Amino acid sequence: MRIKRAGYSIDFPSEFFYWLQQLVDSRPGSFNSVSDGLVINLRSGYTEGESPFHPIEIAFSSDGDELVISYFSSFVFVGHTYYDQELVVDFDLSLYRNSFQGCWLQPPIPISEYDKPLTDLFIQNTITYHNMGVFTDISYSTLF
Repeated sequence: MRIKRAGYSIDFPSEFFYWLQQLVDSRPGSFNSVSDGLVINLRSGYTEGESPFHPIEIAFSSDGDELVISYFSSFVFVGHTYYDQELVVDFDLSLYRNSFQGCWLQPPIPISEYDKPLTDLFIQNTITYHNMGVFTDISYSTLF
């Protein structure tokens, strides 16, 4: 399936779509039919105090023969000690809700009101980390 490239409430760089299409095309054969959507998780063994690279999750809904980006999120540990560490959403670009939210920003704000260069930087860093081989665990699941 191909990824829908137009009609989003934010403009993404073409490099982002190319990179996402490579990830989608690399999915295992068990995900040939993605009518229930697709979720891609990128991890680097991130645990509290271990790896500086946050886990990334990208979800797609299915719209006919195209995959539509639903959300793009990063996770981070929050807390003071080992016992109260919790993995929470750090960066959440929810296209299906047309909102942006960070663990430091409450409540979510409309995409039109937030700083787009932050998303561009986040996308570029994610692609760079992937190309460096940082994400050693890439998994696929259905959205629903």
